[in-house]
Amino acid sequence: MSKKQVRGLFDYIEAINSGEDWELAPMSETFVHGMGLGASATATRWAYKGYLSELSVEITAFKNRAGRKKLAQYDGVDCKRAYAIWWYLYQLRYPNNRSLKNRHLIEHMQRCGKYDKKVARLFPRNHGRLESSVSRGKKLLEIDENWESKVCEELMLD
Repeated sequence: MSKKQVRGLFDYIEAINSGEDWELAPMSETFVHGMGLGASATATRWAYKGYLSELSVEITAFKNRAGRKKLAQYDGVDCKRAYAIWWYLYQLRYPNNRSLKNRHLIEHMQRCGKYDKKVARLFPRNHGRLESSVSRGKKLLEIDENWESKVCEELMLD
């Protein structure tokens, strides 16, 4: 026995009272849930087209996409480099970080990389774009010219 197609409130009440199996009728150009009896055929058709466009947006959002997976907001190498420098300066509690430029800090981190392999991987020698990478990370982590950041402090607490 097939289920009864319920299109509205009266069909629903009838199906409940009769005790038969029922399901909501699928939407079509002539029927859209919630349009009511007084809606014109054009309004119903446009409502159905809107439903289809929203459905297509949802479907494309769930498609498998080729390529690399997107990283979380602060998981990129730019943020990791900027955070490493910020953490180093935070540990030093250097009172006036204003005079420290990205280039000098990167050179210092490269020297520290001799003793720490993680730092050496973040700041490789002969890498021409480290300064711009650190600048992008500073922007994402909202690090100001004094190397202070509320975002980094929140990340440190997590």
